[in-house]
Amino acid sequence: MNVAEVGERIRQRREQVGLRQRDIADALQLSAQAVSKWERGENAPDIGLLPDLARLLGISTDWLLAGFDDSPDLLKALERIAMGNVAAITPIDETDRLLTRLRDLVRVRNMFGQQVATKVVDAVLRGEVDLAGAWAEATIMITDIRSFTVMSRTVDPPVLIALLNRYFAAMLEVVEEFGGTLHKFLGDGMIIQYNLPLPQPDHPLLAVRSAIRIRERLVEFNRDQVARGEPALRMGMGINTGHLIAGTIGAAGRVTEYTVMGDAVNLASRLESQTKELGCDIVIGDATYQRVRDHVDVAEPVEVRVKGQEHPVRCFRLLGLKPA
Repeated sequence: MNVAEVGERIRQRREQVGLRQRDIADALQLSAQAVSKWERGENAPDIGLLPDLARLLGISTDWLLAGFDDSPDLLKALERIAMGNVAAITPIDETDRLLTRLRDLVRVRNMFGQQVATKVVDAVLRGEVDLAGAWAEATIMITDIRSFTVMSRTVDPPVLIALLNRYFAAMLEVVEEFGGTLHKFLGDGMIIQYNLPLPQPDHPLLAVRSAIRIRERLVEFNRDQVARGEPALRMGMGINTGHLIAGTIGAAGRVTEYTVMGDAVNLASRLESQTKELGCDIVIGDATYQRVRDHVDVAEPVEVRVKGQEHPVRCFRLLGLKPA
Protein backbone atom coordinates (compact mmCIF):
# COMPACT_ATOMS: atom_id res chain seq x y z
CA MET A 1 0.00 0.00 0.00
CA ASN A 2 1.45 3.39 -1.01
CA VAL A 3 0.33 5.52 1.93
CA ALA A 4 0.76 8.83 0.11
CA GLU A 5 -1.30 7.67 -2.89
CA VAL A 6 -4.09 6.32 -0.69
CA GLY A 7 -4.15 9.58 1.24
CA GLU A 8 -4.44 11.57 -1.96
CA ARG A 9 -7.34 9.37 -3.13
CA ILE A 10 -9.12 9.92 0.19
CA ARG A 11 -8.66 13.68 -0.06
CA GLN A 12 -9.73 13.91 -3.70
CA ARG A 13 -12.81 11.77 -3.19
CA ARG A 14 -13.87 13.54 0.00
CA GLU A 15 -13.64 16.90 -1.72
CA GLN A 16 -15.43 15.59 -4.80
CA VAL A 17 -18.52 14.62 -2.80
CA GLY A 18 -18.32 17.76 -0.62
CA LEU A 19 -17.67 16.13 2.75
CA ARG A 20 -15.40 17.48 5.48
CA GLN A 21 -12.68 15.61 7.34
CA ARG A 22 -14.78 15.90 10.47
CA ASP A 23 -17.80 14.26 8.80
CA ILE A 24 -15.72 11.23 7.81
CA ALA A 25 -14.00 11.09 11.20
CA ASP A 26 -17.21 11.22 13.21
CA ALA A 27 -18.91 8.62 11.04
CA LEU A 28 -15.97 6.29 11.70
CA GLN A 29 -15.76 7.40 15.37
CA LEU A 30 -12.24 8.76 14.96
CA SER A 31 -10.60 12.13 15.41
CA ALA A 32 -10.44 14.60 12.55
CA GLN A 33 -6.67 14.62 13.09
CA ALA A 34 -6.57 10.95 12.10
CA VAL A 35 -8.26 11.65 8.78
CA SER A 36 -5.99 14.64 8.23
CA LYS A 37 -2.93 12.43 8.76
CA TRP A 38 -4.28 9.92 6.25
CA GLU A 39 -4.69 12.62 3.65
CA ARG A 40 -1.19 13.96 4.26
CA GLY A 41 0.23 10.46 3.91
CA GLU A 42 1.59 10.41 7.46
CA ASN A 43 -0.44 7.34 8.48
CA ALA A 44 -2.38 4.63 6.67
CA PRO A 45 -5.95 3.71 7.67
CA ASP A 46 -6.19 0.50 9.69
CA ILE A 47 -6.97 -2.39 7.39
CA GLY A 48 -10.21 -3.05 9.25
CA LEU A 49 -11.43 0.47 8.50
CA LEU A 50 -10.83 0.33 4.75
CA PRO A 51 -14.20 -1.17 3.75
CA ASP A 52 -16.16 1.37 5.82
CA LEU A 53 -13.96 4.24 4.62
CA ALA A 54 -14.43 3.21 0.99
CA ARG A 55 -18.19 2.93 1.55
CA LEU A 56 -18.34 6.47 2.94
CA LEU A 57 -16.47 7.77 -0.08
CA GLY A 58 -18.69 5.92 -2.55
CA ILE A 59 -15.88 3.77 -3.91
CA SER A 60 -14.73 0.19 -3.74
CA THR A 61 -11.93 -0.86 -1.44
CA ASP A 62 -9.98 -1.82 -4.57
CA TRP A 63 -10.39 1.70 -5.96
CA LEU A 64 -9.18 3.18 -2.70
CA LEU A 65 -6.10 1.00 -2.83
CA ALA A 66 -5.48 0.77 -6.56
CA GLY A 67 -7.74 3.13 -8.50
CA PHE A 68 -10.45 0.80 -9.82
CA ASP A 69 -14.08 1.68 -10.71
CA ASP A 70 -16.33 3.55 -8.32
CA SER A 71 -20.05 3.25 -7.58
CA PRO A 72 -22.00 5.96 -9.48
CA ASP A 73 -25.30 5.49 -7.60
CA LEU A 74 -23.62 5.70 -4.23
CA LEU A 75 -21.60 8.71 -5.35
CA LYS A 76 -24.80 10.57 -6.25
CA ALA A 77 -26.29 9.74 -2.87
CA LEU A 78 -23.20 10.97 -1.05
CA GLU A 79 -23.23 14.20 -3.04
CA ARG A 80 -26.86 14.78 -1.99
CA ILE A 81 -26.00 14.14 1.65
CA ALA A 82 -23.08 16.59 1.56
CA MET A 83 -25.30 19.25 -0.04
CA GLY A 84 -27.78 18.92 2.81
CA ASN A 85 -30.43 16.90 0.95
CA VAL A 86 -31.16 14.64 3.90
CA ALA A 87 -34.92 14.17 3.64
CA ALA A 88 -34.35 10.74 2.08
CA ILE A 89 -31.31 8.57 1.51
CA THR A 90 -32.53 6.50 -1.45
CA PRO A 91 -30.82 4.63 -3.09
CA ILE A 92 -28.96 4.03 0.17
CA ASP A 93 -30.45 1.12 2.09
CA GLU A 94 -32.07 2.38 5.31
CA THR A 95 -30.35 -0.46 7.13
CA ASP A 96 -26.93 0.88 6.15
CA ARG A 97 -25.82 2.03 9.59
CA LEU A 98 -22.70 3.83 8.46
CA LEU A 99 -24.26 5.99 5.75
CA THR A 100 -27.30 6.71 7.90
CA ARG A 101 -24.91 7.96 10.56
CA LEU A 102 -23.16 10.19 8.03
CA ARG A 103 -26.49 11.56 6.80
CA ASP A 104 -27.56 12.36 10.37
CA LEU A 105 -24.24 14.05 11.17
CA VAL A 106 -24.56 16.32 8.15
CA ARG A 107 -28.23 17.07 8.91
CA VAL A 108 -27.53 18.17 12.49
CA ARG A 109 -24.44 20.16 11.52
CA ASN A 110 -26.50 22.00 8.92
CA MET A 111 -28.82 22.94 11.78
CA PHE A 112 -26.26 23.86 14.46
CA GLY A 113 -23.23 24.91 12.39
CA GLN A 114 -20.15 22.98 11.36
CA GLN A 115 -18.30 23.70 14.62
CA VAL A 116 -20.85 21.91 16.82
CA ALA A 117 -19.35 19.22 19.04
CA THR A 118 -20.05 15.58 18.27
CA LYS A 119 -21.63 15.12 21.72
CA VAL A 120 -24.24 17.74 20.74
CA VAL A 121 -24.93 15.91 17.48
CA ASP A 122 -25.42 12.64 19.36
CA ALA A 123 -27.73 14.28 21.92
CA VAL A 124 -29.90 15.68 19.12
CA LEU A 125 -30.07 12.30 17.42
CA ARG A 126 -31.12 10.70 20.73
CA GLY A 127 -33.94 13.23 21.06
CA GLU A 128 -32.42 14.90 24.13
CA VAL A 129 -32.54 18.45 22.68
CA ASP A 130 -35.88 20.27 22.37
CA LEU A 131 -35.93 21.55 18.80
CA ALA A 132 -39.58 22.65 18.74
CA GLY A 133 -39.02 25.74 20.92
CA ALA A 134 -38.80 26.24 24.67
CA TRP A 135 -37.79 28.73 27.35
CA ALA A 136 -34.33 28.05 28.68
CA GLU A 137 -31.70 29.72 30.83
CA ALA A 138 -28.39 30.37 29.13
CA THR A 139 -25.36 32.59 29.22
CA ILE A 140 -24.69 34.41 25.97
CA MET A 141 -21.36 35.90 24.95
CA ILE A 142 -21.16 38.22 21.95
CA THR A 143 -17.82 39.30 20.52
CA ASP A 144 -16.79 41.97 18.04
CA ILE A 145 -13.53 43.18 16.49
CA ARG A 146 -12.94 46.87 17.03
CA SER A 147 -12.69 49.16 13.98
CA PHE A 148 -13.04 46.23 11.62
CA THR A 149 -14.93 48.28 9.05
CA VAL A 150 -12.05 50.76 8.87
CA MET A 151 -9.56 47.91 8.58
CA SER A 152 -11.54 46.34 5.75
CA ARG A 153 -10.99 49.48 3.66
CA THR A 154 -7.22 49.24 3.86
CA VAL A 155 -6.45 45.50 3.86
CA ASP A 156 -6.65 43.42 0.67
CA PRO A 157 -9.70 41.10 0.73
CA PRO A 158 -7.74 37.81 0.56
CA VAL A 159 -5.52 38.95 3.44
CA LEU A 160 -8.53 40.09 5.44
CA ILE A 161 -10.43 36.84 4.99
CA ALA A 162 -7.36 34.77 5.88
CA LEU A 163 -6.87 36.95 8.98
CA LEU A 164 -10.49 36.42 10.04
CA ASN A 165 -10.27 32.68 9.54
CA ARG A 166 -7.13 32.45 11.69
CA TYR A 167 -8.76 34.63 14.34
CA PHE A 168 -11.97 32.59 14.47
CA ALA A 169 -10.04 29.31 14.59
CA ALA A 170 -7.97 30.55 17.54
CA MET A 171 -10.93 31.91 19.49
CA LEU A 172 -13.15 28.90 18.86
CA GLU A 173 -10.48 26.62 20.30
CA VAL A 174 -10.95 28.53 23.56
CA VAL A 175 -14.75 28.40 23.32
CA GLU A 176 -14.68 24.63 22.82
CA GLU A 177 -12.21 24.22 25.68
CA PHE A 178 -14.83 25.65 28.05
CA GLY A 179 -17.80 23.84 26.52
CA GLY A 180 -19.34 26.77 24.66
CA THR A 181 -21.29 26.34 21.44
CA LEU A 182 -20.94 28.69 18.50
CA HIS A 183 -24.39 29.98 17.61
CA LYS A 184 -23.34 31.94 14.56
CA PHE A 185 -20.80 34.28 13.04
CA LEU A 186 -21.83 37.92 12.69
CA GLY A 187 -19.38 39.24 10.12
CA ASP A 188 -16.34 39.78 12.34
CA GLY A 189 -18.27 38.84 15.49
CA MET A 190 -19.58 35.70 17.13
CA ILE A 191 -22.54 34.68 19.28
CA ILE A 192 -21.55 31.95 21.74
CA GLN A 193 -23.99 30.15 24.00
CA TYR A 194 -23.48 28.21 27.22
CA ASN A 195 -26.00 25.79 28.78
CA LEU A 196 -27.52 25.24 25.35
CA PRO A 197 -28.19 22.92 23.72
CA LEU A 198 -26.71 20.73 26.49
CA PRO A 199 -26.96 21.62 30.20
CA GLN A 200 -23.96 23.14 31.98
CA PRO A 201 -24.73 23.94 35.64
CA ASP A 202 -21.84 26.43 35.94
CA HIS A 203 -22.47 28.15 32.58
CA PRO A 204 -21.99 31.77 33.81
CA LEU A 205 -18.52 30.92 35.13
CA LEU A 206 -17.63 28.96 32.00
CA ALA A 207 -18.50 31.98 29.87
CA VAL A 208 -16.43 34.32 32.04
CA ARG A 209 -13.45 31.97 32.02
CA SER A 210 -13.75 31.73 28.25
CA ALA A 211 -13.70 35.49 27.88
CA ILE A 212 -10.60 35.87 30.01
CA ARG A 213 -8.81 33.13 28.10
CA ILE A 214 -9.84 34.75 24.81
CA ARG A 215 -8.31 37.99 26.09
CA GLU A 216 -5.04 36.13 26.70
CA ARG A 217 -5.25 34.28 23.40
CA LEU A 218 -5.68 37.55 21.53
CA VAL A 219 -2.32 38.74 22.88
CA GLU A 220 -0.69 35.62 21.43
CA PHE A 221 -2.60 36.06 18.18
CA ASN A 222 -1.42 39.67 17.84
CA ARG A 223 2.21 38.67 18.28
CA ASP A 224 1.77 36.54 15.21
CA GLN A 225 0.03 39.40 13.41
CA VAL A 226 2.97 41.70 14.04
CA ALA A 227 5.38 39.02 12.81
CA ARG A 228 3.29 38.80 9.61
CA GLY A 229 3.37 42.55 9.14
CA GLU A 230 -0.41 42.69 9.54
CA PRO A 231 -2.55 44.83 11.89
CA ALA A 232 -3.12 43.74 15.48
CA LEU A 233 -6.72 43.30 16.57
CA ARG A 234 -8.74 44.69 19.46
CA MET A 235 -12.03 43.20 20.52
CA GLY A 236 -14.99 43.60 22.85
CA MET A 237 -17.09 40.96 24.59
CA GLY A 238 -20.48 41.24 26.26
CA ILE A 239 -21.76 38.49 28.56
CA ASN A 240 -25.27 38.12 29.92
CA THR A 241 -27.21 35.39 31.71
CA GLY A 242 -30.96 35.08 31.46
CA HIS A 243 -33.98 33.28 30.08
CA LEU A 244 -34.52 33.11 26.36
CA ILE A 245 -36.34 31.13 23.69
CA ALA A 246 -34.40 28.38 21.92
CA GLY A 247 -35.55 26.27 19.01
CA THR A 248 -35.21 25.43 15.36
CA ILE A 249 -36.40 27.87 12.70
CA GLY A 250 -36.43 27.71 8.93
CA ALA A 251 -38.64 26.82 5.99
CA ALA A 252 -39.93 23.30 5.42
CA GLY A 253 -37.73 21.44 2.97
CA ARG A 254 -34.96 24.00 3.30
CA VAL A 255 -32.04 24.54 5.67
CA THR A 256 -33.10 24.99 9.30
CA GLU A 257 -31.17 26.58 12.13
CA TYR A 258 -31.15 26.15 15.89
CA THR A 259 -31.38 29.68 17.24
CA VAL A 260 -31.81 31.70 20.44
CA MET A 261 -33.79 34.91 20.86
CA GLY A 262 -35.11 37.26 23.50
CA ASP A 263 -34.07 40.04 25.88
CA ALA A 264 -31.19 38.02 27.30
CA VAL A 265 -29.57 37.84 23.86
CA ASN A 266 -30.29 41.49 23.08
CA LEU A 267 -28.77 42.62 26.36
CA ALA A 268 -25.57 40.65 25.68
CA SER A 269 -25.29 42.58 22.42
CA ARG A 270 -25.83 45.91 24.19
CA LEU A 271 -23.20 45.03 26.78
CA GLU A 272 -20.70 44.28 24.04
CA SER A 273 -21.40 47.73 22.61
CA GLN A 274 -20.78 49.23 26.05
CA THR A 275 -17.19 48.03 25.99
CA LYS A 276 -16.52 50.86 23.53
CA GLU A 277 -18.07 53.45 25.85
CA LEU A 278 -16.33 52.10 28.95
CA GLY A 279 -12.94 51.68 27.27
CA CYS A 280 -12.56 48.00 28.15
CA ASP A 281 -12.76 44.61 26.47
CA ILE A 282 -15.21 42.62 28.63
CA VAL A 283 -18.48 43.75 30.20
CA ILE A 284 -20.74 41.38 32.13
CA GLY A 285 -24.34 41.91 33.12
CA ASP A 286 -25.57 41.95 36.71
CA ALA A 287 -27.27 38.55 36.40
CA THR A 288 -23.98 36.97 35.35
CA TYR A 289 -22.04 38.82 38.03
CA GLN A 290 -24.32 37.57 40.80
CA ARG A 291 -23.53 33.98 39.77
CA VAL A 292 -19.75 34.43 39.55
CA ARG A 293 -19.02 37.18 42.10
CA ASP A 294 -16.97 34.85 44.31
CA HIS A 295 -14.65 34.05 41.42
CA VAL A 296 -14.02 37.34 39.62
CA ASP A 297 -12.55 40.79 40.12
CA VAL A 298 -14.57 43.62 38.61
CA ALA A 299 -14.49 47.40 38.55
CA GLU A 300 -17.17 49.47 40.26
CA PRO A 301 -20.64 48.83 38.85
CA VAL A 302 -21.85 51.11 36.10
CA GLU A 303 -25.46 51.86 35.24
CA VAL A 304 -26.09 52.36 31.56
CA ARG A 305 -29.11 53.16 29.50
CA VAL A 306 -29.79 50.33 27.08
CA LYS A 307 -32.15 50.57 24.16
CA GLY A 308 -35.22 48.42 24.78
CA GLN A 309 -34.82 48.46 28.59
CA GLU A 310 -37.14 50.62 30.68
CA HIS A 311 -34.68 51.10 33.53
CA PRO A 312 -30.90 51.54 33.59
CA VAL A 313 -28.95 48.30 33.46
CA ARG A 314 -26.18 47.57 35.94
CA CYS A 315 -23.04 46.05 34.45
CA PHE A 316 -19.41 45.48 35.36
CA ARG A 317 -16.05 45.74 33.67
CA LEU A 318 -14.43 42.35 34.11
CA LEU A 319 -10.85 42.66 35.34
CA GLY A 320 -9.92 39.03 35.88
CA LEU A 321 -10.30 35.96 38.04
CA LYS A 322 -9.65 35.99 41.76
CA PRO A 323 -6.65 33.96 42.90
CA ALA A 324 -7.56 30.33 43.47
